Amino acid sequence: MQKEFQVIKINDKEKLMTLNIDRSFGCSKCSAKSGCGIGIINNLRRYSTFTKPLQENISVGDFVNLEISSIKLFKYAFLFYILPILALFFTSYIVKNIFFLSEIWQILFGFISFFVIFLLNKYLIK
Repeated sequence: MQKEFQVIKINDKEKLMTLNIDRSFGCSKCSAKSGCGIGIINNLRRYSTFTKPLQENISVGDFVNLEISSIKLFKYAFLFYILPILALFFTSYIVKNIFFLSEIWQILFGFISFFVIFLLNKYLIK
């Protein structure tokens, strides 16, 4: 998958460039954007920014193309979407069948594991 990003800031000292992408580009062509969860979120926060190592002959306002392999894209999609849900169900199953706790504890520990995995993904995976 290849995408075009705009350079909005360059830090020569640390050799980093800050990139900006319009996340609503695909949504602008979709007729279901008003009722779609992703479309609604994109309306709230339309742009995403992140930093990458500085490439040669790049200045503020330029556009750069970055590519991610399909394997990495699938891996990150699994880590961010599927793993927290699996943690929720797996923890609930363990609490029920190994520790023999009540349903309220299953729900509580399931949601705790969901949010722990979610936060670990957010802060540890770059």
